Amino acid sequence: MIWSCDAKNRFLLLNDISSAPAISMEEFSFLQDKLYNQDFSFLEHIELWEIVEKTDKKSTAQRVYTALKETADLDLLSKHNIRLLSIKDNHYPKRLLEKLDYYPQFFYFVGNERLINMPSSSVTGARNASEKGLKFARDIGQTIANEKKVLVSGGARGCDFEATAESIKYGGKAVWFLATSIVDTLKNETVKNWVETGKLCLLSDFNPFGEFDRKQALFRNRFIYANSEFSFVCECNSKISGTFSGAKYCLKNNLSQLYVFDNNESAVKELVSLGAISIIK
Repeated sequence: MIWSCDAKNRFLLLNDISSAPAISMEEFSFLQDKLYNQDFSFLEHIELWEIVEKTDKKSTAQRVYTALKETADLDLLSKHNIRLLSIKDNHYPKRLLEKLDYYPQFFYFVGNERLINMPSSSVTGARNASEKGLKFARDIGQTIANEKKVLVSGGARGCDFEATAESIKYGGKAVWFLATSIVDTLKNETVKNWVETGKLCLLSDFNPFGEFDRKQALFRNRFIYANSEFSFVCECNSKISGTFSGAKYCLKNNLSQLYVFDNNESAVKELVSLGAISIIK
């Protein structure tokens, strides 16, 4: 399995696949500050006494040293062809670093990482969308493909999936920021084929073997919008939906220019009042 030493070491300190992370984010931030935010590759061969000099507690140093020697979880990732992408790696989503105050130390991913930083437009929308919403999603997916851009979404059923399928049908490619298990997502044979043929890259900062969590879905929405130049909301029917909260966050934080399919819902009217551009078809 090919991944950078920096990504591997960040993972060994912070992963939560089989147990609690070796050190807390506070401890990690302290260590990172002491290292002047440099690449963590040099930790590959560091001695315990050297770590003690760079941490505020000997107990922290011991946990760092022990974690760096563990390989079981790395072997589990390799078994499933899941790779790691750290903030120091070339293919890390650069627009996240530019637009967000918080970004993960590393992402789990499978597929074509070269797609991540290409010119992109995102598609979001209801899982249980109307036929009009789904048609709009398919139309946008085809347009994104025709413009030679990468389609970014969360990969959920409904608008996300329909837009992706249509984009790939017309020669496009896609990046999904997942809020569910990478392993479970790949059980879909169509998705697996897209990944294996270089048409799709799956990323997640959550446990790649874990279960769907609504809070994860809400949080990852900011990655979708931040990694896009233009965003399209294909259907938004409720102000208590993840689609609405993600679009509202995008507008308030100026993550990307946002267009919304106007189905005359109150949620859409509020998004327009916040700066979204209405599309009537």
